[in-house]
Amino acid sequence: MAVPIKIFCLSDSHGDIPTTTGGMTWDACLHAGDFCSAAMRGGVGRKLGQFKRWADNFGPPVLAVRGNHDAGAGLQVLATSIKDVTGEIVQVTPSLLVAGLGWTGANFFDLPGEAELQAACNALFDKAQPMILPGNSFVLLTHYPGDFGGLFPFTGDRTGFVFKCVRDLTERLRPLVVIQGHVHGHFMSQGTYEWSLGSTLVVNPGPDGGTLLVNVEEKTVSFVMWT
Repeated sequence: MAVPIKIFCLSDSHGDIPTTTGGMTWDACLHAGDFCSAAMRGGVGRKLGQFKRWADNFGPPVLAVRGNHDAGAGLQVLATSIKDVTGEIVQVTPSLLVAGLGWTGANFFDLPGEAELQAACNALFDKAQPMILPGNSFVLLTHYPGDFGGLFPFTGDRTGFVFKCVRDLTERLRPLVVIQGHVHGHFMSQGTYEWSLGSTLVVNPGPDGGTLLVNVEEKTVSFVMWT
């Protein structure tokens, strides 16, 4: 039986560091964006230093996508400590690929519209398409959540918070799992999104994060939250 790939996943840490990583060893780390905060965009502060040290000492590279907070001085300093995979397809193992979806505006309060994120989804799928092969599996790492219907209830204006284009990308890419962030009310939530041709696990790990276990041979995944 194949040993599962062990991946630490988190989101929306805003310069804070996870309360624990369980004293475990990991094969990778995935951060679903907003690793900076608004204050860090304007300068280098205590939070930035502590997060940089955590990322430097984590072990495997910290792969991250950009959220609305991730620009300016904070991102420049963290560029040596994390690998920005926004708009990229990155191998974790020869048969496990991470597709990174993110977006950052001029101000931390700027949020993408559906059309802006649709363009990013299309470009990412174009990069991924040649690698959609029977032996490969994908993780979709996105700061911005898909509009997965009733899977994660959301009240109020959905503009800038949940996106149909991310749901559509999920159905086209067919990842084993979607790791997403952005909506703080959905931290530590997970569920299975099902559509006519398949299903995928969807997780919002939040800043404390959790463990993603991937069996690439059997194409199965599970996620355990840290509490």
